[in-house]
Amino acid sequence: MMRRSVALVLATLPALGVAQRTMHAPLTAQLPLGARAAALGGGNAASRDAEGALMNPANVGVSTGLGVNLVRYRDGTAGGTLGHVGSVGSMGVGMAVSYLDYRPAFASGGIVSDAPLVDGGAGTAASLAASAAMSIAWKGMRWGAAATYLEERVETSRSGAAAVSLGVSRSAQFGFASFGIALQNLGPSLRYGRTDVPLPTRLAVGASGAQFPLNAWFDLGVDAGLTVRRDGLVGGALGGELAWVPIEGVSAALRAGVRRPELKAQGPGTAGFGLSLDRFALDYAFEQMREGGAHRIGLRIR
Repeated sequence: MMRRSVALVLATLPALGVAQRTMHAPLTAQLPLGARAAALGGGNAASRDAEGALMNPANVGVSTGLGVNLVRYRDGTAGGTLGHVGSVGSMGVGMAVSYLDYRPAFASGGIVSDAPLVDGGAGTAASLAASAAMSIAWKGMRWGAAATYLEERVETSRSGAAAVSLGVSRSAQFGFASFGIALQNLGPSLRYGRTDVPLPTRLAVGASGAQFPLNAWFDLGVDAGLTVRRDGLVGGALGGELAWVPIEGVSAALRAGVRRPELKAQGPGTAGFGLSLDRFALDYAFEQMREGGAHRIGLRIR
């Protein structure tokens, strides 16, 4: 019965569209990570934030810093992400950990709800992703690789697997945009008894625009991303950021995005804001869910 319950809980991670028939785990590997990226729709292939080791390893070391993010979903589901990126000589290095604690709803016969992010219950479950990444510059591009440990625990049963992510990125010659491509979560399925649940292996492509000056005080930024998961599910994200920069080193930004997410519990809309002072930045993101919303807050130190 326990193994059956584990499989049914993992089956609460369906995607939109025809790919709903294929279930994936762990849950944390299918959610946004940083608050800034989440507010812009959740695209991550071009992100240079501190969580890069779990997104596109080619971007670790492009900038340096530490990032901490906390998230809370409906019914007490909560988690967080910790990431750090830096450089050793000409090589970029990064580490990141993402953790989610949630409560699946068990009904009679081991049946569970189809959306633990919005329909909590009496069960206990946790999801983990921990990654170490490195990148190098070669032939005008940045190339990166990451080793990741992924795990899903349900009640007293757990399953984990090692995975690899590969990435490449480039800053455009005109200086205001970056582009990235990543193969994420290449590895074996999580196994529970006789049930195999595949990792959310995907190809992710993204573009991130730095601030386009509108006038002396206001800048405009644009982020876009496209993903294709191993089962054929196509997802995407598009976001914009309007930043007010009264003096150098100080800014306030409003952000909004739309997405086609991997989980049916998620809605299409995102929004948020950011405050930056010299080396410190505080970010907030709201993610629309099928019922209610998720709140994410992050602190970045550059």
